[in-house]
Amino acid sequence: MTAQALLQIIAFTPKWVFALLAGLIALGFMQARRRKATLGRLMIAPVALSMLSLQGVIAGFGSNPMALALWPLAASAVTWLLLQRPAPAGTSYDPATRTFDIAGSWAPMALFLSIFIVKYAVGVSLAMNPALAQQMAFAMPVCLLNGAFSGLFIARGLRWFGMTRPDVMHGIARASSAGA
Repeated sequence: MTAQALLQIIAFTPKWVFALLAGLIALGFMQARRRKATLGRLMIAPVALSMLSLQGVIAGFGSNPMALALWPLAASAVTWLLLQRPAPAGTSYDPATRTFDIAGSWAPMALFLSIFIVKYAVGVSLAMNPALAQQMAFAMPVCLLNGAFSGLFIARGLRWFGMTRPDVMHGIARASSAGA
């Protein structure tokens, strides 16, 4: 790809895409600092970014049922795998105030930017060659990757929920290990 072609792609990119990138970077910086938050506030990013991921898969590959089936498969597998691991150190829940104390991490920034780059690259690729949506060699890794990204967010949200309701999560963990 030439520099001229790259500049043309950027020039035809809607302005809101760059605003979204700026918002994701700002959100990533906020995630890098230790903070206190309620469950509701913590759940905004996992829900929004999982829905954005699913919307991207549906918009890009909606007419390809095999590709669509890969998103929930990858999301479920990654969620299950991550929930088998112990919770990351540095996060605690105070039932009295119903708030979490969350250690800062750069991992969310890396994840936000990875999702953005994949979504942008897929959007450009499909705009330049719409037939790619029907090619499993293109659709499969994109749908699996988007599902895996969502699984990371879903597991994170479930882990936070589990800290507020250990009785519920203990039952889920028992059922999950019995099925394994």
